[in-house]
Formats: sequence, C-alpha cells, structure tokens
Amino acid sequence: MRTIATSQALILILLSSCRPAAPSSGEATVVRRDLGRFHAQFDSLYRRGDALAIARLLTDSVSVSPIETPDLRGRESIQDLLAAFFSNYTVSQYTMQLDELEVFGDAVYGRGTFRWQAAPRGQDGKVTRGRFAAVYRRGSDGHWRLHRLIENAIPPSGQ
Repeated sequence: MRTIATSQALILILLSSCRPAAPSSGEATVVRRDLGRFHAQFDSLYRRGDALAIARLLTDSVSVSPIETPDLRGRESIQDLLAAFFSNYTVSQYTMQLDELEVFGDAVYGRGTFRWQAAPRGQDGKVTRGRFAAVYRRGSDGHWRLHRLIENAIPPSGQ
C-alpha cells in the first residue's frame, strides 16, 4: 500500500514538473497583439480571395475542422481547396475574436468567436456566427501560423 502511495506521489510530482512555466503578462500581451494582427490579415486575405497568401499563414501539417465540412489537412491541399472555392465564391468577412489564450513557448492555444460571410459570386451571403478553438505555432522566422482549427456554429437567437 505504501509503495502505491509513493508511486502516485512520484507520478504527481513528475506531471507537475512537465507543465510549462506561465508566460509573463507582457509576453501574453505581445502574443495577443500578434494574433490580433494575424486574424486581421487572415480576414483581409479571405476577402481578397488569396489562397496562396492564406496558405503561407498555415503550418505544413495544419488540420482544420470547419462547420459541416470534412476535416482539411495539409497546407497544400487547403491552398488548392481555397483556390477552387475563391473561383466561385466571395468572402465578405471572416473575423476572429480571441476570448482566451494560453501561451506555451512557441505554441499558443486560443479560443474565441468568429463571423463568416460568403456567397456565390454576385450574391449576398448570410452571416454565420460561431466559436473556435485553435493552436498556433511560432516558426523559426518568428511568425505565428495556424496549426489546428476547430469551428462550430452558434445557432441564431430563438432556436
């Protein structure tokens, strides 16, 4: 019994030592600012329909789980899908607002809300509101890139 308790205590000590040090409030502020700029650039590139530039904001092994769409994996395949999408659709907004973030060195977990509006060319689209959870990674060049993204829709009021 004593061996089990000692083993459990050792496991707890080891697990607690694996937890990354909390970033300084200054670092978290800088990351929040950087990701705010990232999201503004993301929105701008979607509005322009620039699949190549959007792809540059993704890691090579990115994985995206959009609303009502099978998972998308890999920078190149997402770029190809976006190029095909932009040939028939326009995006009038893709804004993302971070409500929470946790910094783990060169990785960040973020959670927030988004607004998306897209439609076939020449038509008005409806606005979709949703929540997202994302992981961003800072590259060796110092730039943040989207690594994982999961979206889910917020039902319209009254539903």
